[in-house]
Amino acid sequence: MKNTIFELYKPQSLADFLTFKKENPDESFVYVLQHPPENINILTAADFGTLVFCLPEKSQLIFSASPFVRKMKKCLQNFEPRDFILCLGDPAIIGLSTAIVHEVTMGLFNLLKWDRQERRYYPLTFDMNNRLETNRHSFATGGSTIDIANADLTMSKITVDRKKADIKNMEQGIEDLRQQIKESLKQTKKGE
Repeated sequence: MKNTIFELYKPQSLADFLTFKKENPDESFVYVLQHPPENINILTAADFGTLVFCLPEKSQLIFSASPFVRKMKKCLQNFEPRDFILCLGDPAIIGLSTAIVHEVTMGLFNLLKWDRQERRYYPLTFDMNNRLETNRHSFATGGSTIDIANADLTMSKITVDRKKADIKNMEQGIEDLRQQIKESLKQTKKGE
């Protein structure tokens, strides 16, 4: 939806965004980390997805990072590999947000970089764990784009593998508890 924008720092807009995302699961989003000043036009970034503003214009990470970490984790918790981060604003917020997105997507994410000469945005794809299987080169080997469908499939597989690992860890934890309970009961019977 090219004409739709969301400002996550406004409560009603955040609620509208969550509803929109639920109703449009295949929509791509461009997360604009800070609202740009009035003299900067970023509307061409909407070619890559619906614009989502995370912070108001003059936000800066100055003394304590904790409030920004909480805000940005909340804003970026629904980030998906097909979405984009628009690198604009405070470099510390860009770095923090990239780290959060890396954590959310397990190292697979896109950035939009402005080219001053061409006067347009270019997508950059980062596959920090080299998990994508595509016919294109990963960013680490000189490529700059990915096949989004393959990325979504790969992320689905990674998510399923992670859930299987979580279940296996829980089953192991339950088995360990059973053993501890058995040992405890043996110790209790010996003490009687």
